[in-house]
Order: sequence, then C-alpha cells, then structure tokens
Amino acid sequence: FYTALIRVTAKNITFLSLTKITIIVICKNMEKSSAKNDNTLMVVDDNHKSQKLLEVFLKKAGHNVFTANNSNDAINKFNFIKPKIVISNTTLPDGCGFELVKKLRNNNQNQYTAFFMIAANSLNDVHKQAIELNIDDFAVKPLYLREMISRVDLLVRRQRNIQLEQK
Repeated sequence: FYTALIRVTAKNITFLSLTKITIIVICKNMEKSSAKNDNTLMVVDDNHKSQKLLEVFLKKAGHNVFTANNSNDAINKFNFIKPKIVISNTTLPDGCGFELVKKLRNNNQNQYTAFFMIAANSLNDVHKQAIELNIDDFAVKPLYLREMISRVDLLVRRQRNIQLEQK
C-alpha cells in the first residue's frame, strides 16, 4: 500500500513522492487515466532538468507522461501507471537502467511495454547490453527532441499494433 504526494494538473496526476504506508484513492484515478490514453509513458531519469525537458516535450506531443527518479521509484509506480513505453537512462542512482528493464520484464503483465534507453555515451558495452536485452529503441545524448518524439510515436504505434494482433 502506498501514500503519495501528488501534483494535479489539468490533464493528469503526477507522483512527487511515494512511500509504503497506507492506501490512497489516487491509484484508481491513475488506472482510469492510463486506460483512457493508450500512449502513456514513464520517463525514468535522476537528472531533474533532463526529466522535465522530456516530460514537457512529450506532453506537448500528446503523450500522457509520468516520471520516476530512480529504479525503485519506477518499479513502485509501474503497476499503477501501466505505461506503454518506459524511457530510461542507462545509469540511475540506485542501479542500472538495464537491470530495471529486466525486473519489469519479469512480470508477464508487462508484455506490451516497450523500452527506450538513453545513454550518456556510445560505448560498445552499452550497445551490446541493449541488443542482448532486446531494447526496443536506444539513443545517445545529446538528444534531438524532434527525432526523439518521432521515435516514441513510432514505438507507441508499434506497441498498439502488437497488442491488437495478440487479441
């Protein structure tokens, strides 16, 4: 069970912090929000400026965006938000972005979630890990926002088509 401090905006509800304590009605509101908008995204980044920049531009592009500051935060929010795409840094303060992908993929309910990884450098090891984990898309900083949004839109359409084919 969770208690959350929230910020309510005109279109969505965003977690500011999350702790294990008690139940809260916000979970139901988040489930309804995610169900209405099938292009719900989660941005996982410990750099607040980068996170906010992505959040703002993706929202302007019509996506429903939630954020997480680290792996534990992302895991705690994931089942309530049910994002179609998780956009994560490869390096997080409490672990590796690739480990986050492994943990989230272990749950069969997450079969329709795509993963987009962002790396600070283009080392071969990072590319190798992305390929081995079957990451859906991958980018190296600096990010070009228009390209990023186009790639995210493509992932949303691809995930929607996969889900329709499965039904």
